[in-house]
Amino acid sequence: MCSSFIGPANTLLRWSLSAGVVAALLLCCSAAPAQDSVPAENLPRVTVPQHVDAATPDSSAKGGAVLPSQRFGLEFEEELLALVLEPIDTAALRAEDVARDEPPLRVGVNRPVGFGATDGPAAIHAIPGVGSVWTAVFVSPGAQGLRAHFSYVDLPPGAELWVYGPQAPEQADGPYQKTGPYRKGEFWSSIVLGEELRVEYFLPEGARESGFFLVEELGHLYHGLEPPEPTGGHGTREGPCHNDVMCFPDWHPLHNATLRIIVHDGGYQYLCSATLLNTESSDETPYVLTANHCVWNQTVAETLVAYWFYQTESCDGSPGDYVLCAGADYLAGSPYNAKDQTLVMILGTLPDGLTWSGWDITTSLPNGTDVTCMSHPDGAHKKITFGDLIPHPWGDPTDYWGISWNSGTIEQGSSGSGLYRDDNHLLIGVCSHSAVPTDCDNPDGPSGYGKFGRFYWTIASLLEAGSDDVLEDFDTCETALTVPSFPFVIPGLIVKSTDEDWYHIEVPIGAELVVDATFIHFNGDIDLELYTDCEGSLIAQANSNNDDEQLSFFNYLSVRDFYLRIFLDADTRNGYDLSIDLTCDPPAAPMNVAASDGDFCDMVRVSWSYVLGSTEYTIWRSETDDSATAAQIGSSQASPFEDDTTEDSVTYFYWVKTVNDCGESGFSESDSGYSYCGECEGDMDGDGDTDHSDLGVMLAAWCSHDGDPNWDPNADLDGDGHVGHGDLGILLADWGCGTGP
Repeated sequence: MCSSFIGPANTLLRWSLSAGVVAALLLCCSAAPAQDSVPAENLPRVTVPQHVDAATPDSSAKGGAVLPSQRFGLEFEEELLALVLEPIDTAALRAEDVARDEPPLRVGVNRPVGFGATDGPAAIHAIPGVGSVWTAVFVSPGAQGLRAHFSYVDLPPGAELWVYGPQAPEQADGPYQKTGPYRKGEFWSSIVLGEELRVEYFLPEGARESGFFLVEELGHLYHGLEPPEPTGGHGTREGPCHNDVMCFPDWHPLHNATLRIIVHDGGYQYLCSATLLNTESSDETPYVLTANHCVWNQTVAETLVAYWFYQTESCDGSPGDYVLCAGADYLAGSPYNAKDQTLVMILGTLPDGLTWSGWDITTSLPNGTDVTCMSHPDGAHKKITFGDLIPHPWGDPTDYWGISWNSGTIEQGSSGSGLYRDDNHLLIGVCSHSAVPTDCDNPDGPSGYGKFGRFYWTIASLLEAGSDDVLEDFDTCETALTVPSFPFVIPGLIVKSTDEDWYHIEVPIGAELVVDATFIHFNGDIDLELYTDCEGSLIAQANSNNDDEQLSFFNYLSVRDFYLRIFLDADTRNGYDLSIDLTCDPPAAPMNVAASDGDFCDMVRVSWSYVLGSTEYTIWRSETDDSATAAQIGSSQASPFEDDTTEDSVTYFYWVKTVNDCGESGFSESDSGYSYCGECEGDMDGDGDTDHSDLGVMLAAWCSHDGDPNWDPNADLDGDGHVGHGDLGILLADWGCGTGP
């Protein structure tokens, strides 16, 4: 899930020399061994170009979710009570940071809370017919930003958990559902600006249980979110020698591949830089490359918050809007003594307009080669630094590039940032370490960057394309996968912004199709659409903001082939579990069956009400009111049916059954009817019917008397020797006798 932020809101591993021995001041972790040699015939592409999202860069959060209090129009500012923590000594923490001088850059400290969903103070608002909204407020005085650590999370279906700051509720972080984004019952939220954090919990009416969660602790950020000084100046963190990346358009839009990250470990919050990395297939997989001393295992990766577009609006201008995304999966890593690099995959929803950096796996370039780094020194808005390759100053240069800076520099917070060749703007390294100190007092370094070409062999298969599922390749309606049988249940599927999933489903007429897609909405909004063909005839869709999308469709149409589209409404990829099933029960019997009573001489007309999903109706008859004795006398695709096999004045009992692809219904209720061919008093032409031809006979003799030239005794229905109104009344009263309507 992403949150957008408006306006203002690092970690460089340092090596020092002592008696010719390099002391690595970093945290190390194990990783898969690198492949140091590869047969020539297996060599991959040497370079991969950058990939630019065609959409305009957008610093607004995607996904369309809205806080429950906003959704239901609640106003309760005056009713909220806050849990206020004791102030902390920020100056002492900063002094500790200066004294420890260890990577990664510490920017926050955790504060215990232990506040559960049933605890107070909290405001609870009931919404009749909808549910209730629970709101709690936490204040940590002096915090530049806050994030919440949730544990024991177990929410009922439909419940939502949100985190936001009071100044910007539209930038809320959520909804978290069920047991959280990792389905573990524990997670860290994203970050809200300022010293106040609110938790909002929506419980739908009729929920089987109230659910539970614990706000275990708050991450209190005391550094890295300070506002910069006025336009044209520099921030309170980084020194005056830095170059604003927005002043160098030749490096645009590649600058949108650099991001700032904050992670948690061991009671503290840490800050680094990172790079969004392209795959060979340019499939917009959200791979992010950083230093291993910044993110060293899955536990740390799950706490990652990514800052996109954390930069100024223009050259040396005001801070621009930015977007936060929370969560990542750790894919591979190599510690400092073997390249110091980590590849993770972002789980939260990415904004539009990002750039995926291209890369070059070369491991040998001449000294003096021009190189460039884009990073967040000391957590600052994005900077750009220019330098040259030099011999790596500390021992074996196999895994590391040596760099001397000649414009700008790097600092703690730059750790994990990418190093680029100036001649092709492709990434060749990752910021790892530098001489102590590296800042504007010692801007030229030298610095060490892990060679990407050495780490590449650990992640080569991942960089071919983002992982996909076993059902590929069915990414268009024309190539849709035909569902072979029901129920069709497949877990672990993946949908991408560049690779939709399509399924061809044969649905019998009269059957109900039910599609369930279960996923984590926090990691990207998956929606469903159902079509009757590949030309765009949309007949059903599911597009909520929940972790489950369910699409139900009863096939009442005359077609049996349908096409299901599963796609991302927001983000570049997400996983889902899919279930497709059919319910094909026999149809209901028709209602309102009616048979004509003597209205026709030579038939009985049987009618009934339409049954949704029918393909045909069968008509049954008996001379007794017992369906067990009935025989089928015909069929019809619609009401009515005309039984022309009747005998005059014989009463028959009729039943109707509905037929479709799922079978045949039982008998309807019966109704009796008969035909009648007795004399018709108005029949003047002798055809047995009283109809328009008889009216013609009467009009020809109208107003005549016996003996007149136009006299016709057949028209004198009342026998008074005159054809007039009395005869017309008899005709009209007998109208339709022996005929159909």
